[in-house]
Amino acid sequence: MLRGTPAFTAALLLLLTGCAGGGAGSGPSSEGGVGLAKAQLARGEAIYRERCYACHEVESGIGEELSPRVLASYHNARSLYDYIDLSMPHDEPGSLSAEEYWAVTAYLIENRGLARLDAPLAEEVADSVRLSTGSRLEAGE
Repeated sequence: MLRGTPAFTAALLLLLTGCAGGGAGSGPSSEGGVGLAKAQLARGEAIYRERCYACHEVESGIGEELSPRVLASYHNARSLYDYIDLSMPHDEPGSLSAEEYWAVTAYLIENRGLARLDAPLAEEVADSVRLSTGSRLEAGE
């Protein structure tokens, strides 16, 4: 795991969350993963509203509506992330950090009901997150 990667950041936050819980036997739990996933989703929503909304969510926008059907055509989180990372935002592709691209990807997946993320979305698990109703990423997987 390389320092500065989304996985490193998620692992560090998970470790800190577990340590902050205190008490004997406390450690990283799925509750910590859920909290980190919620934080990632909130960040992704904020970035989406700031950088993506005007193109994809308004009638006069230049981007395609990001319906569940459109997003599910990427089949898994890795393929969707790769496309977003390579091509978006339309006017400045590649202008976001990897963590920001993961956050936006997670937000779109969760918000459109394609998967329920109980842990932060990151490179190590993205291939296993299928974009269809009922998918789930558990903390610690």
